[in-house]
Amino acid sequence: MKKNTNNDPSPSSKDGLSRQRVFMATQTFPPRIGGMEYTMRGLARNFARSGFNLTVLPNHVYREPESFRVINVRLIKPFRIIAKRLILKLMLNDDDIVVCDSWKSINVITRRFKGRLVVLAHGQEYLKDQHYKKRIETALRRATLVVANSEFTANLIKERYQYNSKNIIVIPPTYMLDDLPPPEKTEKPNAVLRLISICRLDRRKGLQEAIQAISEASELNVDWKWDIIGNGEEEKPLKEMVEDLNLANNIKFRHNIDDAEKIAFLKQADLFVMPSYQINGSVEGFGVSYIEAAQYGVPAIAGNSGGSVSAVIDGETGWCVDPRDSNQLRDALTTAINSQEERRRRGAAAYHRFATAFSGPIVSKTFIENMIKKEHA
Repeated sequence: MKKNTNNDPSPSSKDGLSRQRVFMATQTFPPRIGGMEYTMRGLARNFARSGFNLTVLPNHVYREPESFRVINVRLIKPFRIIAKRLILKLMLNDDDIVVCDSWKSINVITRRFKGRLVVLAHGQEYLKDQHYKKRIETALRRATLVVANSEFTANLIKERYQYNSKNIIVIPPTYMLDDLPPPEKTEKPNAVLRLISICRLDRRKGLQEAIQAISEASELNVDWKWDIIGNGEEEKPLKEMVEDLNLANNIKFRHNIDDAEKIAFLKQADLFVMPSYQINGSVEGFGVSYIEAAQYGVPAIAGNSGGSVSAVIDGETGWCVDPRDSNQLRDALTTAINSQEERRRRGAAAYHRFATAFSGPIVSKTFIENMIKKEHA
């Protein structure tokens, strides 16, 4: 076990929050790559900027210089849990605030802790079978506040588990998304239309259905290219499908791109495509990728299940469809690709919604206001 302190913060007083101690117990944090990892780091950075004395206990060694403290525990899973529990037992007092990335992370918090315990909820972890019901309810009973990423997730908890619904709030998990000025969308007459997908390549993202639908769309009146960015178990079958449908000149797979490259792709994109849907216990709890696209005025074709409908408003900021209805998906793709005016209208609305409801400073402020409320204590 090794303690790694990165630039212990000494913030000035901000709204009376200076030196309030916050501990973040998380299984999801960089250097692992993923939406939840970046969500938790974004939240941590906003805590530090707001003047909190923050300590993060991740599952994997994190070395980037930050304005918060990181305690790295270099042990395998069973011993890591025990070590985190012991560290927090020694460090916590009842004036502290603890933030957990999921109900599972509550297990490292000593039961003697009587301070504020805030738990994030993401969606599919509440679709567990009955075997997990008692464990989840036992963990949630310790939570002062549950922050759900969408109304879909909040309703899952309310409908399936015994927990005081008054202590559940909904905050979009877009803490890592910085404010950006309105995107400049220039005229591109006769230019190639750019489609983009950024996601883990798994079955429920709806990419297989979207590829099939676009191959059957006979009324497309513009040339198009599609960049699919990500890794996952579906990469090989998706590539084989693209070859079989003779779309290799149109669809390119890209992975291991850095943030600068991702931004470059988003800036040139005209349409974001990820019509996800629920498969058994796997579902889109929210869909941060849709909002990343909205930052750059890019409308989205999303699924109409899970939390996707909280991220994309059908008819306003994009299209929400059932990707298993081939006609519905094909019609949405055809309309979106053929109508520059409609893409521009929905893209502008998507950016406005990002700027007013989803930017990192806005959602982090809401999180902090609820986290420190005395009535949640």
